[in-house]
Amino acid sequence: MTYETSVELIRQSFDSLQSSGLVVLEKPVDSATVLIGPDSQLDSVAFVSFLTDLEERLSRASGKELFLVLGDIAESSNAAASLTVDTLARYILKIAAA
Repeated sequence: MTYETSVELIRQSFDSLQSSGLVVLEKPVDSATVLIGPDSQLDSVAFVSFLTDLEERLSRASGKELFLVLGDIAESSNAAASLTVDTLARYILKIAAA
């Protein structure tokens, strides 16, 4: 798993949300896109759907079950008030390597 692959899987999960009508993206998803916090394009329902979709994509891509644990993400980053695509992608690399 690479950083670029992680970001691409995150983008695909956003695309899935947009296709289902759960979210209307105001701008393209990039590493600075906020997932939780001020400026997030996701409400709570969309965020849960996003995480579920992303976990499925990650498990398929890695060949093993991977779970995203918000408490662990917060502990592994310096971002206290928000979660960005960059922070999540770096966390994905960490759990995929374990």
